[in-house]
Amino acid sequence: MQQPSINKELGQEQGRKIKLMPKATLRAKRSDLLPIVCSMLRKAEQRPIGRLETKQGDVKTVPHILHPAGFPLPHVEDSRKRIRVYFGGVCVIDTTKAKLVWLNNHHPVYAFTREDLPSWYLSIASETPKEIQFIVKLGPQPERFPAITFHLAGPLIGLGFIKFEAVDAWFEEEEQIYVHPRDPYKRIDVLQSSRHVRIEINGVEIANTRCPLLLFETGEPMRIYIPRTHTRMDLWHPSSRTIASPYKGTAELYNVVLSSGETFEDIMWSYPSTTLECVTVKGMVAFFDERVDVWLDEEKQERPNDPSGPATPGPSHPPEVFKPGNDLLILQKP
Repeated sequence: MQQPSINKELGQEQGRKIKLMPKATLRAKRSDLLPIVCSMLRKAEQRPIGRLETKQGDVKTVPHILHPAGFPLPHVEDSRKRIRVYFGGVCVIDTTKAKLVWLNNHHPVYAFTREDLPSWYLSIASETPKEIQFIVKLGPQPERFPAITFHLAGPLIGLGFIKFEAVDAWFEEEEQIYVHPRDPYKRIDVLQSSRHVRIEINGVEIANTRCPLLLFETGEPMRIYIPRTHTRMDLWHPSSRTIASPYKGTAELYNVVLSSGETFEDIMWSYPSTTLECVTVKGMVAFFDERVDVWLDEEKQERPNDPSGPATPGPSHPPEVFKPGNDLLILQKP
């Protein structure tokens, strides 16, 4: 029996025949859609990335929020890298089928299927209709056993998650990674500049240079790196903390103590060593622009809004409030 052909123009099927719509009617219907489409586009442009929609869902996975790349969360992608996880000196996960998952719009995490985990290390700790939690029994310290949570329902069904800091080391191929997996949708550019930069704290000039390096990172404020000799090195003192970034490396934090005695804790940082992509900022210093006054080519800059906290100018703040990007983890020196 002859099958009816599918007409690629807009039409209506009646029985086994396709009744074509007159071209004039087709043009009219298309033109009727234009105001609706334009209205939808205007609303989309006005909607900020990361806005919570009216629908409500599981707070842990923060659904209906957009990643800066534009996809809704949670979002799951296949990873083509070999991923290994070490705990107690033993490789407890070794897979080429890991998933890269965005639970929030800050950074991704790795997730695994049940087949990725050797059963002889696992013991069930708890179980609900929505998830089952295993612990990795390995080593003499039960209080350190990491937990792996598998989702039994929802958009993450069949995936297991382990906290990055709960294990000893993570490897992508033969490269160890730190803090969290890097976001493939983020980019860092470090550019040499000749712009005149001046930085003040409470009216005291602490840096002045015409050869800064400007670091541009997706979704973060521009950061200004300055040669040490172009700053008031007599005013800084080492902090007891460091910061770690998967994109840049581990940096030393510094306090600034003015002659008035005011102390500004953890207000600047410097990377004694860096990753290859940011090697040019090695040894230079940068300030939290959220807490200092910055002039670029004699024009005073507005203080950026730090997504991790308010940009207030007080002399002393918890370092957790002021971080150069949400990708950074602040650590206490041993």
